[in-house]
Amino acid sequence: MKQPIYNTALYLRLSRDDEGAGESNSIATQRMMLRRYAEQNSLYIVDEYIDDGYSGTNFNRPNFQRMPPLFFLPVTAIMGADNIIG
Repeated sequence: MKQPIYNTALYLRLSRDDEGAGESNSIATQRMMLRRYAEQNSLYIVDEYIDDGYSGTNFNRPNFQRMPPLFFLPVTAIMGADNIIG
């Protein structure tokens, strides 16, 4: 039985506070990990949202604000390196 394909958006963020944490927290590494996960799980990436250098303590981040409300997105889930939103 063929697994269904789900539309997905990626959300990538790196706080300036996390810069010293090393390569594993970089935007490039997050993208690689999430794209690999999406490929392995038949998830079709329809968009990517990146906030590099913004704190996760609030929602005042340009690309987080750019994301339409989940019920307007043609996606099943938005994946971030730390979690899945929706």
